[in-house]
Amino acid sequence: MKIHILLTVVLILEFPCVVQGVLMEDWLISTLLQDYNKLAYPGTTDNATVVVKHDMTLIRIVEFDGTKLTIDAWLGTEWRDPRFLWDSSPINIRLPISLIWTPDIVLYDNPDTRLRFEPNAVIDQSGLVYYCQPIRLEVDNCRQFRMYLHAPLSSAHGHMMDLKLIYKTEARS
Repeated sequence: MKIHILLTVVLILEFPCVVQGVLMEDWLISTLLQDYNKLAYPGTTDNATVVVKHDMTLIRIVEFDGTKLTIDAWLGTEWRDPRFLWDSSPINIRLPISLIWTPDIVLYDNPDTRLRFEPNAVIDQSGLVYYCQPIRLEVDNCRQFRMYLHAPLSSAHGHMMDLKLIYKTEARS
């Protein structure tokens, strides 16, 4: 009986905080997307270059026979969008990438360019946007495996993006 009363009191005291957090996130997303144009480039007049960082995490080696290597991996992409700034709450929001501006960067000769699902981007209060997408890399005639990131840009913003590879020793900013 005492446990039941204690549990009821805890739920009554904690439930408004949960509801307030959910309402805050809902309000924040609605406010941020109200006048947001995903077609507009996120560069500012002070700094027109958007720094785009990439990381890759190996999921599994699908095939390796000495000459052909096939791997599944997560390709992470991060950049700052100054239109996503808020100071009212330290929560992160998650949005489908179809709702926000994304850099038009693809892996050169990627055999599988379609997404199997639409990943959500995680956005923090400083405007840092991060999302991961699954990729499959196939390398033929690989006696020695080296990976070169060649990212052809398919828009007029190519000269306004600075691509960087995130190494495991480098902390994500």
